[in-house]
Amino acid sequence: MILSIVLFNSYKNNNWNLDFSKDENKFELFEAKLKVESSLNVTHGSHLRYITEFSKKIDGWLEHEIFYIVWIIHRFQYEKIHVIGVIGEIGVHHGKFTCYLFLLRRSKKQILFAVDVFEQQYLNKDKSGRGSLTVFRGNLRDYANLHEKDVTIYAGSSLDLNPKFSNNNVAISWWKNEVVGHQGLQLVSVDGGHTALLTYSDVCLVSNGMLDGGVVLVDDIVHPGWMGVRDGVGRFLDETSQLLTDHMLENQLAYLPNQTSIQLSKRIIEATTRKHENRKNSQCSRLVPFLLYANKLFLTTPNFYPLYIDLIANISLIHDEITNSKIRYLAYNSLRYTIGNVPVWIEQEGMNTTARNDLFKRYIEPNWLREIAFITKETYKV
Repeated sequence: MILSIVLFNSYKNNNWNLDFSKDENKFELFEAKLKVESSLNVTHGSHLRYITEFSKKIDGWLEHEIFYIVWIIHRFQYEKIHVIGVIGEIGVHHGKFTCYLFLLRRSKKQILFAVDVFEQQYLNKDKSGRGSLTVFRGNLRDYANLHEKDVTIYAGSSLDLNPKFSNNNVAISWWKNEVVGHQGLQLVSVDGGHTALLTYSDVCLVSNGMLDGGVVLVDDIVHPGWMGVRDGVGRFLDETSQLLTDHMLENQLAYLPNQTSIQLSKRIIEATTRKHENRKNSQCSRLVPFLLYANKLFLTTPNFYPLYIDLIANISLIHDEITNSKIRYLAYNSLRYTIGNVPVWIEQEGMNTTARNDLFKRYIEPNWLREIAFITKETYKV
C-alpha cells in the first residue's frame, strides 16, 4: 500500500470552498491551468538516490525525516491545490537541503534561487555556518543535475534584499524581478542568519512574495543555541495576527481539543486576523504556522491553513499491521499546541528523537521510498 497516494485519494469528496482570502492577491497563479505531469522533473535516478545516498555526502545539518514531510507537501501543492512557482532557500551552506528542494521542481519554467553569504564571512554576524559557493555549485552539478545557469544566486546578506532594512537597489531589484517575478514563491526554506533581525526580515520578505498556498519552512525554531530565531518569528507573528478573543469559539475548541476540521480552522483564521486599523503598520503579509516538526516551523497563507491542517491530520497516525492498531506520530491540541495564535501539529509529546526515528524507519520510510520509485521510475531495493 502506498501511503500518500492513499492519502490524496481521501480528498476526492471534500468540499474545499474557501470563503475568505488574503487582502490582496499580489500574483496571478503562475500557469494556473498547467496540467502537472505525474512524474517528477528528475533524471538519472537522482531523487531516490539523493534521499538514500547523495544527501549523506553533503556537509550540513538536517534531520532525515524532513525529506518525507516536504515530499508530502510538494505533492499536495502540485496535484491537489495546483500551486506552482519559485523554489529556493535563504541560507544554503553547501546545499544539503537546497538540492533536495530543487529536485521537486516539475517545470523548467519554475525559478530556482539560493541566497547565502558564502565566503563573505564578515557578513555572518552570528557565525551560523560557513558556506562555500564553489562547493555549492559542485553539489548542484553532482547531486541535483543542475548547472550554474539553472539557479539564480545572490552571494551576500539576505538583509540586502528587504527594502525595509536596505538601500541596496541592485539586490532589492534582483529579488523582486529575478526571483519573485510574476510567479510568486511556492516553497522556500529560511535558514540564514539566526539573529532576531535577520529571521524577522527573511520571513517578512518571503511573506510578501508568497503564492496563496505556498509554504515557508523556518529552521532552528526550537534550537536552544539560536534563540534569536524564535524572537524574530515571534515578532513577525505578533505583527500579523491577533489573540483569539472569541470565547464561544474557544469553548468549542476546548470541548474537543484534539479534533480538527476545515470549518473550525477557517473560524480560527478569521478570529485571529488583524483588522486593517490594528496592523501596527506592518509591512509584512500574514503567514500562518501549521506544523512544528524536526526543528522546522512550516507556515502558509491564511486561506490555505485549513487544508494544510487537514493534510497533516491524514499522516498523523501510523497503522501497525501486526497489532492492527494505530500509533500516534503527530499530535494536535487546539488550545495547548499554538504558535502565532493558531493551533499547529507537533511531534508526539513525550516521544524522544530515537523513538520517532524508529517509528519512521519501521512504518513510514519503506512505503515512502517505494512511492518515489513508482513515480520516478527508479529502482528501489529494500
